[in-house]
Amino acid sequence: MGNINYKYESFKKALESLEKAIINYEEILKRHESLSFMEHIEIVESMRDSMIQRFEFYVDLFWKYIKKYLEEVLKTTSQINAPAAVIRVACNSNLITPKDSELALNMFKSRNLTSHIYREEIADQISKDIPEYYKMMSKYLDILMPKN
Repeated sequence: MGNINYKYESFKKALESLEKAIINYEEILKRHESLSFMEHIEIVESMRDSMIQRFEFYVDLFWKYIKKYLEEVLKTTSQINAPAAVIRVACNSNLITPKDSELALNMFKSRNLTSHIYREEIADQISKDIPEYYKMMSKYLDILMPKN
């Protein structure tokens, strides 16, 4: 179980980092009055991009942790190596609700968009969705804590 504990701690630390990025991004959106227009645009875009980068990293840790949990705790033997397949198995194993499973699949689509296509409007939309993804992933941090 040592490996799952390590993955859990990585998952937990990344979640904390993503939470800080969300808070910072939301705070800078509120403080626009004290900045010039150009400063505001540059800072907001920089904070948004930082949050998206952390989101990309965290999504990878999320599905890989669930995969490890399925293997080590639930003793699933299927060779699942793709995020969507891991989420489907987790849903079928009642680890993740069908509603959260659908949200997770949308999250993977968002993550792929950030990795392969960079357009401002896509980045803006995904930055609005990240807090909802964060809440869902945070919920499973508590639910899927490894038991020693």
